[in-house]
Amino acid sequence: MIVNLHGGDIYSFARRTGRSYDEIIDFSASINPLGPPESVLRAVRDNLGMVMHYPDPEMVEFREAVSQWRGVPFESVVPGNGSTEIIYLIMSFLHPRRVLIPAPDFSEYEKAARLGGATLFGHINLYEDMDAYINRRTLESMPFYDMVFVSNPNNPTGRFFTPHEMEKMINVVKNTGTYLVVDEAFVDFTGEESLSKFVLENPNLIVLSSLTKFYAIPGLRIGFGVMHPNLAKMVFRYKEPWSVNTLAMAAGKAAIGDDKFREKTLEFMKSEKEFFEDSLEKRGITFYPSSTNYYLLRHESAEQLADFLETKGILVRRCGNFEELGPEYIRVSVKSRGDNLRLFEEIDSYERHSGSRNT
Repeated sequence: MIVNLHGGDIYSFARRTGRSYDEIIDFSASINPLGPPESVLRAVRDNLGMVMHYPDPEMVEFREAVSQWRGVPFESVVPGNGSTEIIYLIMSFLHPRRVLIPAPDFSEYEKAARLGGATLFGHINLYEDMDAYINRRTLESMPFYDMVFVSNPNNPTGRFFTPHEMEKMINVVKNTGTYLVVDEAFVDFTGEESLSKFVLENPNLIVLSSLTKFYAIPGLRIGFGVMHPNLAKMVFRYKEPWSVNTLAMAAGKAAIGDDKFREKTLEFMKSEKEFFEDSLEKRGITFYPSSTNYYLLRHESAEQLADFLETKGILVRRCGNFEELGPEYIRVSVKSRGDNLRLFEEIDSYERHSGSRNT
């Protein structure tokens, strides 16, 4: 049996409960509630006839689009079957033995590192210090490690560090053998710029990007890494051929060219996040300030609350398997106003029936 440790698993939930997919409201996956832009759907339809051919092994059109969008050389762009493929790809190539990872953070970092041969792990404790990425203790310890992973914004706290703040970490690895891998899977929701522009001057910097969250296409799997051209050339040697399919590349190219959709999403998120935070505050629910489209909540009976919500067809992300977090934490994404209202209505219902108090 395959054990899923991530959000977004509507499939096993549907099988377990007998619900149809349309009956499930999924707050566990942090996907843009506006859905894929029409430009992306049109690109998929227009390229259906190409499925009879192999995908372009060099992925030229998609890489050119990313190159222009991020302002980096074509040779610096390594597309992937989602950014997760790039995580495993660089581990299989670089084989870091000592790895520093934030806690809590995306579980695939450590999993990929172990498969790549890592034997010693350190943790940047964000639970104790939300600014731990850039505190003195972290910066001084970085040269000891072969690789440092950080997600920015952090998953699941939503904490975002500006490029100016992140330069502190970049400057540490600039003249050492340590690789700094910055996962920007949710950066587009912040409206801030990517760190990709720093890769040419910093050969040890790798920046990961995902198009599946902001453009609501996780089923197509498309992402990319940006790194120094010399490193990208070597990483490509380890990449499986045709790992990114034709429809995904067409969708990705259309997505990053859709400026109007980006503006629409940021305006929508600003409004819904204000509503979301106001709703949490009114109920006395503890949450971490978030720069992106999800919130980490603390509730004294989070597991029971998640169980109750599932009986109503609502999925949230249980966070007990995140390093440094316990069963009292859940993560919820920001969705449409109707879905958000439904979530808070069911939370109110749970509180009335359980008499629970939040912490």
